Amino acid sequence: MLSAKRAGHSIFASAVSLSLALGSAPANASQNAFDQLVEKLRAVHGYEFDVEATEHIGTVTKAATMHVVVNLDDRSEQLAIIAGPHHGSVVTWTGGPEESVKLPGMLSLVPVHGPLRDSRFLSLRGNDIRVAELETILECYSQHRDTMVESPGPDIDGDPTVSIAITAKDGVICDGNDWEQEHAVTKDEVLISRTTGLPRRRMRYEGTTIVEEWDLRDITMHGGPELRPPDGSKQASTR
Repeated sequence: MLSAKRAGHSIFASAVSLSLALGSAPANASQNAFDQLVEKLRAVHGYEFDVEATEHIGTVTKAATMHVVVNLDDRSEQLAIIAGPHHGSVVTWTGGPEESVKLPGMLSLVPVHGPLRDSRFLSLRGNDIRVAELETILECYSQHRDTMVESPGPDIDGDPTVSIAITAKDGVICDGNDWEQEHAVTKDEVLISRTTGLPRRRMRYEGTTIVEEWDLRDITMHGGPELRPPDGSKQASTR
């Protein structure tokens, strides 16, 4: 059984609730898709999804497919790399300043530990495990709500979407993501399914060039106090 909801989830809910209460949305439209996603996350204990992530720096491109499980009760996360570089590795973060990595095969017997920002654990563009959390994305968007714009998005596999975008000419910087590559990101966009109200794709831009793209699939929200084991195994879970 998981513990009672801890400070991490409360801080997230309080911060986003304050943003909604202040009503700092631009005059062109209410932020319905954003608000609805906040409400969905507020009502659950955790969630999981598969994501295909692609990042670019200059002529270098790296892509990976991962299974992500987030426990909102204690703000912990596990990320299993199921395709791409280091596939078979499982990264675990329990909400503190460090994380651990189990490498594939026999190497998994001795996990590797290190700080969250250890260069060994970062993606091509410097992202760490926390960037996969939906609540981290919402926290960032709420900090830039004065620039947030919703508009009709493209269809993804026949699913119509709503685009939510934030912009900053000096870089879309949020609490905890102030590393070098972030200062070059001038636009952050999430496409939300009109059918489910859940994210389908996140894109980050340098000017008009997409430098990060994450396609999310099979998002499952867990309303009960138990989650499936966060190791990529497809066992039954309490919803």
